[in-house]
Amino acid sequence: MVETVRVYYRLSGGVQVDGPMFTVARERASALLAEAGVRLEWHYGTLHDGAEPFAIGITFVPKATKDYEAAADAHALASARPYSTNTNIVVFHDRVSTFIRAYSNADGAKVLGHVLAHEIVHMLENMARHSESGLMTAHWKWPELRAATGDGLHMAAEDRQMVLYGIEARRRRAAAERSAQVSAQHPVVE
Repeated sequence: MVETVRVYYRLSGGVQVDGPMFTVARERASALLAEAGVRLEWHYGTLHDGAEPFAIGITFVPKATKDYEAAADAHALASARPYSTNTNIVVFHDRVSTFIRAYSNADGAKVLGHVLAHEIVHMLENMARHSESGLMTAHWKWPELRAATGDGLHMAAEDRQMVLYGIEARRRRAAAERSAQVSAQHPVVE
């Protein structure tokens, strides 16, 4: 079964992203998530509060806030908080731009696609965890970057499974919330 996830992206604070590069990045992220049976549906705009359970927002901000200057986050290119109720990913444009500057536009777009896919997987897994290899490796070194610009860093089997578990958990949570809303609107009188 293929699950569709809507991804709403927006640029904030004057950030400008090269259109063709971002198109390739979205295509690469979509191809990587397809490995886990997820189809990404991309929309320009803002993710609104109360959006459907299979929606994620991505906001490109000019630079990381002070919260991300601590040693553990000093090199993070983006941030997802899968354990919170906020399903918005924040991409730090200054860091991503610096990181991909060493690549051609085509290869930089592929790396950006991997960054987006990595954060989307965090959101779909509903946890902040990393794998020993593949797309969900915590710190990409030269072999991972070479793979990202080639055939791609693929998801480890455990990540594909965790995405499916996370999607099922989202489905159950959404059904419980709908049920609670219906019960609140139509209380049972005995």
